[in-house]
Amino acid sequence: MARGGAVALRGGTRHTRLSRSAQEGYNSSRQVVVTPESVETMGDVYRRRVWRVVLVGLFLAILASEASSQPRTVPEPPLVIDGRVLWVDFGSQTMALAPANGTPAITIDLRRLPQSEYTGFRGNEYVRVVGYILRPSRRVQAFELYLVTPWYPMEPQSP
Repeated sequence: MARGGAVALRGGTRHTRLSRSAQEGYNSSRQVVVTPESVETMGDVYRRRVWRVVLVGLFLAILASEASSQPRTVPEPPLVIDGRVLWVDFGSQTMALAPANGTPAITIDLRRLPQSEYTGFRGNEYVRVVGYILRPSRRVQAFELYLVTPWYPMEPQSP
């Protein structure tokens, strides 16, 4: 007796398996009543498995074709910002930058840069940042960071 109550019979070189209707044909002495309609060949079982694999493969191919038909994105040129370093947070690897054109401060994400490139920054240095805007936030991901010159005030400070 095979798993699940199905009985496997061997007739010549052909392997057969009983269907559910034949499994219900047990009498109290556990004898099986086999009719020609109740016997499935192993070819029938194999054929059903092949059809399942074909249908799943076809479904996955349709999903893959939908995903690949997305329009290509237009590459943006890198953003170059010159400005003064306000502060650097080494824990979260961010830097606040006051752009030279007088616009409000910008938060720069420094995660893609090695810390050796910005460990000497204390604030008030004039730098050039090359990066991209991280959408949907307003942060800028820096890919290159250059120290232009230390920041010097335009007018002398009064004592």
